[in-house]
Amino acid sequence: MEAGHAYPCPDAFVFVPPNGFLFIPQAGHLNIPVEPPPFSVIDPSVPPPSPSGVLVPLNPPIGAVNLTLLSRIDDARSMSLLQFIADERLVPSPEEEQKRKSAIQNLRQIVSSWIKKVALQRRLPKHQIDVTSATILTYGSYGLGVHSPESDIDALCVGPYFASMREDFFVVLHNMLKRRPEVSKIHCVKSAKVPLMRFKFDGISIDLPYARLKVLYVPEVRMKIIV
Repeated sequence: MEAGHAYPCPDAFVFVPPNGFLFIPQAGHLNIPVEPPPFSVIDPSVPPPSPSGVLVPLNPPIGAVNLTLLSRIDDARSMSLLQFIADERLVPSPEEEQKRKSAIQNLRQIVSSWIKKVALQRRLPKHQIDVTSATILTYGSYGLGVHSPESDIDALCVGPYFASMREDFFVVLHNMLKRRPEVSKIHCVKSAKVPLMRFKFDGISIDLPYARLKVLYVPEVRMKIIV
C-alpha cells in the first residue's frame, strides 16, 4: 500500500498517511451515520488490508480526518462507559448520594455548635462569639466526585485561631460526636502523620483531620480540596 492513498473495504475506509494507518469505520459497522471521507480513493484496485482495530497515526493530516465522526464515536463510547459504570453499581445510587450529602450537612451543623461552645469556654467577647464559625470541607474521592458506594468520606474540619487540636478538637468535639446517636465506632488517631478522628456517621465511614486558621470567622463555602 502506498502512502498518501485511500482504499475502500466492506466496512471501512483505510487511509495511508506517510507515518501510519487511519482506519475509518463506515455507518454499518458502528450504527453511526458516516459522511464519505473528505479525500479521494486514488487506487481502488489495490486490495485493502484486514485491520483488526483502529490504527491512528501520531500526526494525521487534518484534511484526512472526519472530526465530526470522531466526535460522535467519542460521545458514543463515553455514554457506553457511563452505562457500564451504572449497571455494575460502581457509583452510588441517588439515595446513597443524598445520604452522604445529609451526613456532611449534619456534620457541619455539629461543628458550628462546637465552635460556639469553645468560644464560650475561651471567654471571648460576645460580639466575637456571635460571628465566629468553623466548617467542614471534603476532599479525596468524594470531593472529586469519583467515589464508589463503599468509599469513605475524607472531610476536613477547619476552625479559627482559638480552637486547639489537642483539647478542643480531640476532646470537646470528640465528646459531642460520641453523644450523637448517628455516630458510632469513633476513635482518635493522634499518632498518625496527619492526626484525625475516624468514625461512622449514619453508617458512612468518615476520616476527619483538623486545620486551624489565623482567623476568627471561617466562611461557609462549599469548596472542594483537590489533592
